[in-house]
Amino acid sequence: MALIKIAGDEECVYRDGRSIAPMSAIYAYARYPHCYVVSPHSADHQEQLCPLTFSLCRDITERDRLEDYWANVKPAFEGFEAKPLVAYAPFEILEGAGGVLGVVLFELPSMVEARRWYTSPAYQEVKKRREGAASFDLILVEGAIVPAGERMPECHH
Repeated sequence: MALIKIAGDEECVYRDGRSIAPMSAIYAYARYPHCYVVSPHSADHQEQLCPLTFSLCRDITERDRLEDYWANVKPAFEGFEAKPLVAYAPFEILEGAGGVLGVVLFELPSMVEARRWYTSPAYQEVKKRREGAASFDLILVEGAIVPAGERMPECHH
């Protein structure tokens, strides 16, 4: 997995309250597992992490169809509390094989809401515009920090 630094302005905070620096949520999670990102949805700034959808564009075969998707996808978010954090901003691959052309990151209030958006008729219809035009990895990530000993249990031998 590549570690990607994305331009952003989230505030990453140590658990004892000390601020690290403004940075994107995905970079903060990957680089500083002992911290959390202060969610703007959290009135008291407690550790409340919202689920994220993380999309990596890996290949483009028909740019005109991809641009058509971009031009028409916004209405598919109507009625959902999806907050765009990053959309094709400059990035730098710090580790990994690369092969990433673009990064999109959205915050949603829950995994249920994220799945509801993804499976909605509006999104499924507009998604057809990009299918076959580009290769994407679309990842839904729970807003949580798992203790080190409990991470990736399927990889324990």
